[in-house]
Amino acid sequence: MMGVEFKIRARALGRFFRVADNVFRAVTYSLLILFVLQWLFALPLLTEVISQSGFANVFRFMVDGFIEFLRLSTGDYIPVALILVSLLQGTTVAVVRALSKRTVNKPSLYKTAALALFGSGCVACGGSVIAPFLSSFSTAAAASVSVRISMFILTISIVLAGISLWQVLGWLATIQAKDKHEKTR
Repeated sequence: MMGVEFKIRARALGRFFRVADNVFRAVTYSLLILFVLQWLFALPLLTEVISQSGFANVFRFMVDGFIEFLRLSTGDYIPVALILVSLLQGTTVAVVRALSKRTVNKPSLYKTAALALFGSGCVACGGSVIAPFLSSFSTAAAASVSVRISMFILTISIVLAGISLWQVLGWLATIQAKDKHEKTR
């Protein structure tokens, strides 16, 4: 049963991505989410750059840092997990945007999108709220535990983003089936 559901939703996603505009939106949303998540971890650094060089160099600094983040993210779990969360969420947001134009249960649709975005919020909280608390005990131990907690929270974020995408793809498959049925009439 699960295999059939997976095939149906995978086909729905494939049909969704056949439209170039949908691919563009999913990639754009994914990059935007990744950009925001990446800089949430570095807000103190960003404020220091703003205070030293003003807003003139901030954009270039952020883009260079983002490109460096992508370049160095191949072997570490946390950057790879952030990229995966961003791809799942960007795709979910693109599908939700497309579905919101249709007649579907919009409150449920928006709740599902909120679940995906909650996962990214946990990523930020895991890096910024828990670390200062732990650092009051011991800096070395805090860094080790903070990384493990961030990895755990990122894993939960991936699961939440995956569940959200799964739910949204179910709605997409249903709408695509209805459209196909109406065309054959």
